[in-house]
Amino acid sequence: MRFLPLLLLLVPSALASVLAIDYGAEFTKISLVKPGLPMDVVLNKDSKRKVQSVVGWKKDERLFGGEAAAVSGRFPHDTFPYLKPHLGSSHSDDTTTLFPSVITPTSRKTVGFTRPSAQEHWSVEELIGMQFSYARELAESLAGEAVKDAVVVVPGWFNQFERQAVMDALEIGGLKALGLINEGTAVAMNYAMTRVFPTKEHHLIFDSGSLSTSATVISFHTYLTTPVSPLLTSTNKKSKFKPKQVNTTHIEVLGLGWDRELGGTMLDEMIKEQLIAEFETKVLKGSKISGKEKEKALAKVAKEAAKVKSVLSANSDSSVNIESFFDDHDYRSRFTREQLETSAASIINEKKYEKPIWDALKMANLTVADLDSLILFGGNSRVPMVQAAIKAAVGEEKIAQNVNTDEGAVLGAAFYGATLSRQFKTKEVKVTDLTPYDIQTSYLAESKTAADKPRTINTLLFPVGSKTLVKKTLKLKRKADFDLSFSYRTPSTGPLPFPTEIYTAKILGLTQALANLTDAETALNPDPVVRITVQLSESGLVQVVDATAILEAPKVVESLGSKIKGLFGGSKTEEEEEAEIEKEAIKTEEDKKVEGKGVNSTAEGGEKKEDKLVEKLVPLKVVLETGAVKPMSPAEKNASRTRLLVIDAAELARRAREEAMNVLEGYLYRLRGMLSPDQEGSIFFEFSTADERDRLQTGMRDTLAWLEEEGWQAETKELRKKREALESIEAPIQFRNTEAQKRASSLEKFQKALYAGRAFIQSHAENLTLAAEQTPPPPSKYTDEEITAIKLTMAGLEEWLGRKMDAQQPLKPNEDPVLLVKDLEEKGLKFQDLVLGMLRRKEPVVKKEKPAGKKEKAGKKAEEEVVVEGDAEEEAAAKEEGGDAKVEEEGAEEGEEKVEDEQEQTPPVRTKDEL
Repeated sequence: MRFLPLLLLLVPSALASVLAIDYGAEFTKISLVKPGLPMDVVLNKDSKRKVQSVVGWKKDERLFGGEAAAVSGRFPHDTFPYLKPHLGSSHSDDTTTLFPSVITPTSRKTVGFTRPSAQEHWSVEELIGMQFSYARELAESLAGEAVKDAVVVVPGWFNQFERQAVMDALEIGGLKALGLINEGTAVAMNYAMTRVFPTKEHHLIFDSGSLSTSATVISFHTYLTTPVSPLLTSTNKKSKFKPKQVNTTHIEVLGLGWDRELGGTMLDEMIKEQLIAEFETKVLKGSKISGKEKEKALAKVAKEAAKVKSVLSANSDSSVNIESFFDDHDYRSRFTREQLETSAASIINEKKYEKPIWDALKMANLTVADLDSLILFGGNSRVPMVQAAIKAAVGEEKIAQNVNTDEGAVLGAAFYGATLSRQFKTKEVKVTDLTPYDIQTSYLAESKTAADKPRTINTLLFPVGSKTLVKKTLKLKRKADFDLSFSYRTPSTGPLPFPTEIYTAKILGLTQALANLTDAETALNPDPVVRITVQLSESGLVQVVDATAILEAPKVVESLGSKIKGLFGGSKTEEEEEAEIEKEAIKTEEDKKVEGKGVNSTAEGGEKKEDKLVEKLVPLKVVLETGAVKPMSPAEKNASRTRLLVIDAAELARRAREEAMNVLEGYLYRLRGMLSPDQEGSIFFEFSTADERDRLQTGMRDTLAWLEEEGWQAETKELRKKREALESIEAPIQFRNTEAQKRASSLEKFQKALYAGRAFIQSHAENLTLAAEQTPPPPSKYTDEEITAIKLTMAGLEEWLGRKMDAQQPLKPNEDPVLLVKDLEEKGLKFQDLVLGMLRRKEPVVKKEKPAGKKEKAGKKAEEEVVVEGDAEEEAAAKEEGGDAKVEEEGAEEGEEKVEDEQEQTPPVRTKDEL
């Protein structure tokens, strides 16, 4: 259950991007949410919209996605696809063998793998963490900033061990889990992004992927709600803020059904087995594929089987072509859709594709008639026989085609991540998911006598279908520290193919708390009560969120002195009152019930017992002990993260060296082309001297020889140093060429600046002549010293230019220039700024003299009116309309207009950009 409080949208953060990862067994899709960027799928380095979920090595080079899959045939033991089924599995219970890698147990007895070529051991969390880190790098290249927060799509039937393993892999990959979202819920988020549901609708999302098939029944309803905020409570009487009601879409998961093994890979295996059997019969004449080359052959045929199945989704048959399949034999054949359907007849006859639908509807207590539509999702849902089975189950009219089969989950997860992050303002969405398993808690009953045998009590805490974010409270009578165990019961939806013991919570501190009681308090607590709050988190994890001992203690009567003290300076501050209001707002209903609890018995004299007692809440410590599958400890995750960072640094150094090598080789080949005798008469020869060409020729030959002999093992720094040595010889040649190309344009702009300066001097002289004819003459905008300074500056620039031009003209192209472009631009721009600054100066203001003989009006003080010369009529009109303030404002504008008029009278001056 999730609301997005409006007030939280105002919290700033440096990192606003959210990464969404739909980590599938075969393909991974990535999406990024960032302010200013449209929410879309992140492309990989080959501009593809999905990445194969594979990590592998080609000798010492680590590869991801398609590159890793491409070398799986050559390096089958160094390539790791289909890692997802191994998450959260005990090594002794794991039976999944989809690829030939060597499975070895970790120190935690979970699934790990050995890379034989390097004798390296990796846990499944570390290998998947590498893929998450690769997804983060792709997102960061698009975002242009660090990406830390992520949401991962997981199957709805994932248990606590698998979910915790995903979160551990995220942390190893350098990401923080904002949350996990179930596949069906993610598709529902994508479906609801652009829709509203005035009346409640029920839809079933049928998701058939490479390894599993699931069905999720979800209801959608949009209604008006008031955003919830801790600051907006009934106790906060002073609050004037009344939030507006907004449309909220409630997405609620009602039912879930699944088959862990029913997916596209099962069909791939059927095709693969038929191809191998046909190859052994027709090509090997009855012999079997075996020996050293067997694993490479199996890797090749697995890739071909996946391709054939994809083709058969749209065609009735497909060609089969495997080069050097086994023992130098090629294999070419054809495979038909009929052959596949014959192999899969048992799946169809047993209605395995329909069963998840019936299970989900049963959990939701609905029928097919209650569904508004069935939404297909997952690559395997494109297979014709799968679609035929679904149509037979629900009817063709129920099937909708309005969700992106490949990207709906990752886009929905990205939207979900935006609602979880405080950086984005989204439509109000409330999500309610469920647990598909019965979760129980177990504890030992306290023995009343020494002769009593220990008895285990099992309490069903979260039955199948319990909603996420629901808290359950246990109240137990205990006199000492004790243990609570949490485990899965066999659910009603099917078998339980994983260990059941989730973890044990050790409740500590009660023994010590009771020992610290006074004799009077001990007498009041013969059977102390412990309250334990357990929550099913948004990500589907069982969490003990609180453990408190509720003890009774005598009520302390407040003394007269303390009461009087409260009258003088002991009142609460405004901040303390606000803190209490906020504290009151966030109290749970359970807390309020505990505070309001009283004892109904009445003491002597008619006084109630509760008037003499108060509750004493003692927080207890909760220590978790792992269950059947041990998660990674913080120290283990830090060690794995460090290990991956070392690999990342080594790969970064390797890529830098490869880049340095490529740049050096490209530079040498370019030099060789420029120095070729065929290039005589080229620009390079024109601007270079014979000595420079000889030095470049010698350096180029020596460097090429060095590359062949020693350069293949040289370090990045040495490769760059070799290139920089040759570039230092070439640099003067390139400088002369650049100067020659830019000099004419820069010289023209410089001369225009000088012309503008001369025009300014001439215009000023003409204005002085006109002013001398007026009585009295108006003051000048410029002083004589300023005009003289401009004349001297202009004369100095003209002298400098003439001297440089005389020195530049006799120089040859391969000689270093004297008149430099940077000098022309620097001096010209500086002079232009000087002239423009003078031109932008406003006209000086003068006092308007009153005509002689006029008297001031009676009772009114004489005023001096300051006006811009030539605009007296406009100022008088403005004064009548808006008063003195308006006159001052418009007077400034008129002054600016006057400057513009003066500029129009002078020749145009080049701007900075033009110069």
